[in-house]
Amino acid sequence: MIFGRLNFANISLFMMMLLGVIITFISTQNTKLKQENRLLSQQVVQLEKQEKAMVQRLEKLHAMTEQASKMAEKNTALYQQKQNALKVANEKHKNWANQPVPDDVIRLLNAAH
Repeated sequence: MIFGRLNFANISLFMMMLLGVIITFISTQNTKLKQENRLLSQQVVQLEKQEKAMVQRLEKLHAMTEQASKMAEKNTALYQQKQNALKVANEKHKNWANQPVPDDVIRLLNAAH
């Protein structure tokens, strides 16, 4: 044999040492995984806070958009009312300007000269 004579005690000792190394390795990996888990949990909490803040900003933006749309509709209606009033006034002016000058006004104007 390459290793010489191995008795049961030596094999048992080797197995115990190997088992100790494996347990230490697993324990180390477990500790690392717990640390990673804590870090990931903190990141999840941060992301949830960021998501909540973003949702609040989106809701505020949506409300502002709604308000701006209502104001735009109101301003459009007011603009249309003013345009209609100007059209009516312009038509009245055209009608007045196209009327013949009354005779008494002509006489007054001629008398002033």
